[in-house]
Amino acid sequence: MTDKNNLGAFDRFRLVAAVLVIAIHTSPLWSVNETCNFLLTGVFARVAVPFFFAMTGYFTDFKSSARIGNLTVKTLAMYAAAIVIYLPFGTYSATLRMLLFEGAFYHLWYFPACVTGALIVFALKMLPTVPAFAIAAALYVIGVFGDSYYVLTKGLPPVRAMYDFFSGIFSYTRNGLFFAPLYILLGNALAKHRLDRNRFGAGIGLAVSLALMTVEGLLLKGIAFATHDNMFFSLIPATIFLFDFLASFKVKPRPCYRKAAMWIYILHPIAGYWIGVLAVRLGIDNFSARYSFMNFVLVTVLSFAAAFGIELARAAFGRLRRQTVEQ
Repeated sequence: MTDKNNLGAFDRFRLVAAVLVIAIHTSPLWSVNETCNFLLTGVFARVAVPFFFAMTGYFTDFKSSARIGNLTVKTLAMYAAAIVIYLPFGTYSATLRMLLFEGAFYHLWYFPACVTGALIVFALKMLPTVPAFAIAAALYVIGVFGDSYYVLTKGLPPVRAMYDFFSGIFSYTRNGLFFAPLYILLGNALAKHRLDRNRFGAGIGLAVSLALMTVEGLLLKGIAFATHDNMFFSLIPATIFLFDFLASFKVKPRPCYRKAAMWIYILHPIAGYWIGVLAVRLGIDNFSARYSFMNFVLVTVLSFAAAFGIELARAAFGRLRRQTVEQ
Protein backbone atom coordinates (compact mmCIF):
# COMPACT_ATOMS: atom_id res chain seq x y z
CA MET A 1 0.00 0.00 0.00
CA THR A 2 1.24 3.50 -0.80
CA ASP A 3 2.24 5.42 2.33
CA LYS A 4 -0.48 7.99 2.91
CA ASN A 5 1.84 9.90 5.23
CA ASN A 6 3.98 10.76 2.22
CA LEU A 7 1.65 12.47 -0.22
CA GLY A 8 3.51 15.71 -0.81
CA ALA A 9 3.75 15.22 -4.56
CA PHE A 10 -0.01 14.62 -4.75
CA ASP A 11 -0.65 17.76 -2.69
CA ARG A 12 1.53 19.81 -4.99
CA PHE A 13 -0.02 18.39 -8.14
CA ARG A 14 -3.43 19.46 -6.88
CA LEU A 15 -2.26 23.03 -7.48
CA VAL A 16 -0.98 22.08 -10.93
CA ALA A 17 -4.34 20.43 -11.69
CA ALA A 18 -6.14 23.58 -10.55
CA VAL A 19 -4.00 25.63 -12.96
CA LEU A 20 -4.84 23.17 -15.74
CA VAL A 21 -8.54 23.73 -15.05
CA ILE A 22 -7.98 27.48 -15.31
CA ALA A 23 -6.23 26.85 -18.64
CA ILE A 24 -9.24 24.87 -19.92
CA HIS A 25 -11.52 27.79 -19.07
CA THR A 26 -9.27 30.62 -20.33
CA SER A 27 -7.55 29.12 -23.43
CA PRO A 28 -4.16 30.74 -22.71
CA LEU A 29 -2.62 30.03 -26.11
CA TRP A 30 -5.65 31.02 -28.18
CA SER A 31 -4.07 34.27 -29.36
CA VAL A 32 -0.76 32.50 -30.06
CA ASN A 33 -1.63 29.31 -31.93
CA GLU A 34 -4.96 27.49 -32.11
CA THR A 35 -3.42 24.01 -32.40
CA CYS A 36 -1.09 24.56 -29.44
CA ASN A 37 -4.04 25.85 -27.44
CA PHE A 38 -6.05 22.74 -28.31
CA LEU A 39 -3.19 20.46 -27.25
CA LEU A 40 -2.91 22.25 -23.93
CA THR A 41 -6.59 22.69 -23.08
CA GLY A 42 -8.23 19.92 -25.10
CA VAL A 43 -5.65 17.20 -24.42
CA PHE A 44 -3.03 17.58 -21.66
CA ALA A 45 -5.16 19.62 -19.26
CA ARG A 46 -7.85 16.91 -19.36
CA VAL A 47 -5.88 14.90 -16.78
CA ALA A 48 -6.91 17.41 -14.08
CA VAL A 49 -10.48 16.37 -13.32
CA PRO A 50 -9.83 12.58 -13.43
CA PHE A 51 -6.95 13.25 -11.02
CA PHE A 52 -9.30 15.02 -8.60
CA PHE A 53 -11.84 12.19 -8.83
CA ALA A 54 -9.10 9.60 -8.29
CA MET A 55 -7.87 11.49 -5.23
CA THR A 56 -11.39 11.29 -3.79
CA GLY A 57 -11.26 7.52 -4.20
CA TYR A 58 -7.74 7.41 -2.78
CA PHE A 59 -8.76 9.01 0.52
CA THR A 60 -12.17 7.37 0.98
CA ASP A 61 -12.93 4.09 2.72
CA PHE A 62 -15.87 2.78 0.70
CA LYS A 63 -16.54 -0.02 3.16
CA SER A 64 -17.58 2.53 5.77
CA SER A 65 -21.02 4.07 5.32
CA ALA A 66 -20.01 6.70 7.89
CA ARG A 67 -17.07 7.77 5.71
CA ILE A 68 -19.29 7.96 2.65
CA GLY A 69 -21.83 10.00 4.59
CA ASN A 70 -19.08 12.33 5.76
CA LEU A 71 -17.76 12.73 2.20
CA THR A 72 -21.27 13.43 0.91
CA VAL A 73 -22.02 16.04 3.58
CA LYS A 74 -18.69 17.83 3.15
CA THR A 75 -18.93 17.88 -0.65
CA LEU A 76 -22.52 19.10 -0.65
CA ALA A 77 -21.65 21.74 1.95
CA MET A 78 -18.84 23.00 -0.31
CA TYR A 79 -21.24 22.91 -3.25
CA ALA A 80 -23.83 24.91 -1.31
CA ALA A 81 -21.18 27.47 -0.34
CA ALA A 82 -20.10 27.75 -3.98
CA ILE A 83 -23.72 28.26 -5.08
CA VAL A 84 -24.09 31.10 -2.56
CA ILE A 85 -20.85 32.67 -3.82
CA TYR A 86 -22.16 32.56 -7.40
CA LEU A 87 -25.66 33.88 -6.69
CA PRO A 88 -24.73 37.33 -8.03
CA PHE A 89 -23.61 35.68 -11.28
CA GLY A 90 -26.98 34.16 -12.14
CA THR A 91 -27.18 30.80 -10.33
CA TYR A 92 -30.55 31.87 -8.90
CA SER A 93 -32.02 30.72 -12.24
CA ALA A 94 -30.50 27.24 -12.02
CA THR A 95 -32.92 24.37 -12.62
CA LEU A 96 -33.02 21.14 -10.65
CA ARG A 97 -31.38 19.42 -13.64
CA MET A 98 -28.50 21.89 -13.50
CA LEU A 99 -28.10 21.53 -9.74
CA LEU A 100 -28.01 17.73 -9.87
CA PHE A 101 -25.97 17.08 -13.02
CA GLU A 102 -24.48 20.18 -14.63
CA GLY A 103 -23.65 22.42 -11.69
CA ALA A 104 -25.26 25.70 -10.74
CA PHE A 105 -22.38 27.41 -12.56
CA TYR A 106 -20.49 25.86 -15.47
CA HIS A 107 -17.53 24.51 -13.45
CA LEU A 108 -19.49 23.48 -10.36
CA TRP A 109 -20.67 20.26 -12.02
CA TYR A 110 -17.72 18.58 -10.28
CA PHE A 111 -19.40 18.63 -6.85
CA PRO A 112 -22.66 16.77 -7.65
CA ALA A 113 -20.60 14.48 -9.93
CA CYS A 114 -18.26 13.66 -7.06
CA VAL A 115 -21.17 12.78 -4.76
CA THR A 116 -22.98 10.72 -7.42
CA GLY A 117 -19.79 8.92 -8.41
CA ALA A 118 -18.86 8.16 -4.80
CA LEU A 119 -22.31 6.72 -4.07
CA ILE A 120 -22.10 4.53 -7.17
CA VAL A 121 -18.65 3.29 -6.14
CA PHE A 122 -19.98 2.62 -2.63
CA ALA A 123 -22.59 0.34 -4.21
CA LEU A 124 -20.03 -1.25 -6.57
CA LYS A 125 -17.68 -2.07 -3.68
CA MET A 126 -20.27 -4.56 -2.49
CA LEU A 127 -19.37 -6.62 -5.56
CA PRO A 128 -16.13 -8.48 -6.30
CA THR A 129 -13.39 -6.35 -7.84
CA VAL A 130 -13.71 -7.55 -11.44
CA PRO A 131 -17.49 -7.02 -11.78
CA ALA A 132 -17.19 -3.66 -10.03
CA PHE A 133 -14.57 -2.44 -12.50
CA ALA A 134 -16.51 -3.94 -15.42
CA ILE A 135 -19.61 -1.93 -14.51
CA ALA A 136 -17.62 1.27 -13.94
CA ALA A 137 -15.81 0.74 -17.26
CA ALA A 138 -19.13 0.10 -19.05
CA LEU A 139 -20.54 3.35 -17.67
CA TYR A 140 -17.42 5.15 -18.88
CA VAL A 141 -17.71 3.68 -22.38
CA ILE A 142 -21.33 4.85 -22.55
CA GLY A 143 -20.13 8.28 -21.47
CA VAL A 144 -17.33 8.40 -24.04
CA PHE A 145 -19.69 7.57 -26.90
CA GLY A 146 -22.04 10.28 -25.71
CA ASP A 147 -19.15 12.76 -25.57
CA SER A 148 -16.00 12.60 -27.71
CA TYR A 149 -17.23 9.77 -29.96
CA TYR A 150 -20.88 10.77 -30.22
CA VAL A 151 -20.83 11.01 -34.02
CA LEU A 152 -20.33 7.22 -34.20
CA THR A 153 -23.62 6.63 -32.39
CA LYS A 154 -25.81 9.01 -34.38
CA GLY A 155 -26.28 6.54 -37.23
CA LEU A 156 -27.47 3.73 -34.95
CA PRO A 157 -31.14 4.40 -34.14
CA PRO A 158 -31.41 2.30 -30.93
CA VAL A 159 -28.19 3.78 -29.52
CA ARG A 160 -29.13 7.27 -30.59
CA ALA A 161 -32.51 6.81 -28.92
CA MET A 162 -30.70 5.98 -25.68
CA TYR A 163 -28.61 9.14 -25.85
CA ASP A 164 -31.66 11.20 -26.81
CA PHE A 165 -33.31 9.87 -23.65
CA PHE A 166 -30.23 10.82 -21.63
CA SER A 167 -30.28 14.33 -23.12
CA GLY A 168 -33.69 14.84 -21.58
CA ILE A 169 -32.10 14.32 -18.16
CA PHE A 170 -28.68 15.95 -18.55
CA SER A 171 -26.82 17.87 -21.25
CA TYR A 172 -23.52 16.00 -20.95
CA THR A 173 -22.47 12.43 -20.26
CA ARG A 174 -19.45 13.97 -18.54
CA ASN A 175 -21.10 13.66 -15.15
CA GLY A 176 -21.24 11.67 -11.94
CA LEU A 177 -23.00 8.71 -13.56
CA PHE A 178 -20.66 8.00 -16.47
CA PHE A 179 -17.43 9.91 -15.87
CA ALA A 180 -16.66 9.91 -12.15
CA PRO A 181 -17.13 6.28 -10.97
CA LEU A 182 -14.26 4.70 -12.89
CA TYR A 183 -11.68 7.25 -11.72
CA ILE A 184 -12.91 7.18 -8.12
CA LEU A 185 -12.71 3.38 -8.20
CA LEU A 186 -9.22 3.54 -9.73
CA GLY A 187 -8.04 5.93 -7.02
CA ASN A 188 -9.40 3.64 -4.33
CA ALA A 189 -7.67 0.63 -5.88
CA LEU A 190 -4.36 2.51 -6.12
CA ALA A 191 -4.60 3.35 -2.42
CA LYS A 192 -4.82 -0.33 -1.54
CA HIS A 193 -2.02 -1.63 -3.74
CA ARG A 194 1.61 -0.70 -3.66
CA LEU A 195 2.71 1.23 -6.73
CA ASP A 196 5.81 -0.78 -7.69
CA ARG A 197 6.97 0.93 -10.88
CA ASN A 198 10.03 3.11 -10.48
CA ARG A 199 10.02 6.77 -11.40
CA PHE A 200 11.62 6.20 -14.78
CA GLY A 201 9.15 3.48 -15.75
CA ALA A 202 6.20 5.52 -14.50
CA GLY A 203 7.48 8.57 -16.36
CA ILE A 204 7.78 6.59 -19.59
CA GLY A 205 4.28 5.20 -19.09
CA LEU A 206 2.93 8.70 -18.47
CA ALA A 207 4.71 10.09 -21.53
CA VAL A 208 3.34 7.31 -23.73
CA SER A 209 -0.16 7.85 -22.31
CA LEU A 210 0.04 11.59 -23.03
CA ALA A 211 1.24 10.79 -26.55
CA LEU A 212 -1.79 8.53 -27.00
CA MET A 213 -4.01 11.32 -25.69
CA THR A 214 -2.45 13.66 -28.24
CA VAL A 215 -3.13 11.23 -31.10
CA GLU A 216 -6.66 10.56 -29.88
CA GLY A 217 -7.40 14.26 -29.38
CA LEU A 218 -6.05 15.31 -32.78
CA LEU A 219 -7.88 12.43 -34.46
CA LEU A 220 -11.17 13.46 -32.89
CA LYS A 221 -10.58 17.11 -33.74
CA GLY A 222 -9.44 16.38 -37.30
CA ILE A 223 -12.42 14.26 -38.30
CA ALA A 224 -14.95 16.16 -36.21
CA PHE A 225 -15.95 13.19 -34.05
CA ALA A 226 -16.40 15.07 -30.83
CA THR A 227 -19.64 16.56 -29.62
CA HIS A 228 -17.55 17.52 -26.62
CA ASP A 229 -13.92 16.72 -25.87
CA ASN A 230 -13.96 15.80 -22.19
CA MET A 231 -13.72 12.00 -22.21
CA PHE A 232 -10.85 10.07 -23.82
CA PHE A 233 -10.03 6.38 -23.56
CA SER A 234 -6.35 7.27 -23.14
CA LEU A 235 -7.17 9.30 -20.03
CA ILE A 236 -7.43 6.03 -18.11
CA PRO A 237 -3.78 4.88 -18.43
CA ALA A 238 -2.65 8.52 -18.13
CA THR A 239 -4.33 8.76 -14.72
CA ILE A 240 -2.83 5.47 -13.53
CA PHE A 241 0.71 6.38 -14.61
CA LEU A 242 0.34 9.89 -13.21
CA PHE A 243 -0.46 8.42 -9.77
CA ASP A 244 2.43 6.01 -10.12
CA PHE A 245 4.82 8.82 -11.09
CA LEU A 246 3.74 11.12 -8.25
CA ALA A 247 4.01 8.28 -5.72
CA SER A 248 7.70 7.89 -6.58
CA PHE A 249 8.53 11.27 -5.02
CA LYS A 250 9.22 11.45 -1.29
CA VAL A 251 8.27 14.95 -0.25
CA LYS A 252 6.54 16.38 2.78
CA PRO A 253 2.73 16.58 2.66
CA ARG A 254 1.13 20.01 2.37
CA PRO A 255 -2.50 19.73 3.52
CA CYS A 256 -3.03 23.46 2.97
CA TYR A 257 -2.39 22.93 -0.75
CA ARG A 258 -5.33 20.51 -0.89
CA LYS A 259 -7.74 23.11 0.45
CA ALA A 260 -6.22 25.96 -1.57
CA ALA A 261 -6.54 23.95 -4.80
CA MET A 262 -10.27 23.53 -4.21
CA TRP A 263 -10.70 27.27 -3.57
CA ILE A 264 -8.77 28.00 -6.77
CA TYR A 265 -11.12 25.67 -8.63
CA ILE A 266 -14.18 27.39 -7.15
CA LEU A 267 -13.07 31.01 -7.43
CA HIS A 268 -11.20 31.27 -10.74
CA PRO A 269 -14.26 32.22 -12.85
CA ILE A 270 -14.86 35.15 -10.50
CA ALA A 271 -11.25 36.22 -10.97
CA GLY A 272 -11.79 36.03 -14.73
CA TYR A 273 -14.98 38.09 -14.45
CA TRP A 274 -13.35 40.95 -12.54
CA ILE A 275 -10.33 40.98 -14.84
CA GLY A 276 -12.75 41.31 -17.76
CA VAL A 277 -14.56 44.16 -16.01
CA LEU A 278 -11.26 45.95 -15.36
CA ALA A 279 -10.21 45.48 -19.00
CA VAL A 280 -13.46 47.08 -20.19
CA ARG A 281 -12.94 49.98 -17.78
CA LEU A 282 -9.47 50.45 -19.24
CA GLY A 283 -10.90 50.47 -22.75
CA ILE A 284 -9.45 47.10 -23.80
CA ASP A 285 -11.97 45.28 -25.97
CA ASN A 286 -12.12 41.46 -26.05
CA PHE A 287 -9.19 41.24 -23.64
CA SER A 288 -9.44 37.49 -22.91
CA ALA A 289 -9.21 36.58 -26.61
CA ARG A 290 -6.72 39.21 -27.79
CA TYR A 291 -4.38 38.74 -24.83
CA SER A 292 -5.26 35.20 -23.85
CA PHE A 293 -1.99 34.25 -22.17
CA MET A 294 -1.92 37.46 -20.11
CA ASN A 295 -5.53 36.84 -19.14
CA PHE A 296 -4.63 33.30 -18.04
CA VAL A 297 -1.71 34.55 -15.93
CA LEU A 298 -3.81 37.25 -14.26
CA VAL A 299 -6.67 34.84 -13.53
CA THR A 300 -4.21 32.33 -12.06
CA VAL A 301 -2.42 34.88 -9.88
CA LEU A 302 -5.65 36.38 -8.59
CA SER A 303 -7.15 32.94 -7.93
CA PHE A 304 -4.05 31.79 -6.03
CA ALA A 305 -3.99 35.00 -3.99
CA ALA A 306 -7.64 34.59 -3.04
CA ALA A 307 -7.31 30.89 -2.23
CA PHE A 308 -4.20 31.18 -0.07
CA GLY A 309 -5.61 34.33 1.52
CA ILE A 310 -8.65 32.32 2.60
CA GLU A 311 -6.45 29.53 3.98
CA LEU A 312 -4.21 31.96 5.86
CA ALA A 313 -7.27 33.64 7.34
CA ARG A 314 -8.70 30.28 8.36
CA ALA A 315 -5.42 29.26 9.98
CA ALA A 316 -5.22 32.56 11.88
CA PHE A 317 -8.82 32.20 13.03
CA GLY A 318 -8.10 28.64 14.19
CA ARG A 319 -5.10 29.79 16.23
CA LEU A 320 -7.17 32.58 17.77
CA ARG A 321 -9.89 30.12 18.75
CA ARG A 322 -7.40 27.77 20.38
CA GLN A 323 -5.83 30.61 22.31
CA THR A 324 -9.26 31.75 23.48
CA VAL A 325 -10.16 28.24 24.65
CA GLU A 326 -6.84 27.82 26.48
CA GLN A 327 -7.35 31.11 28.31
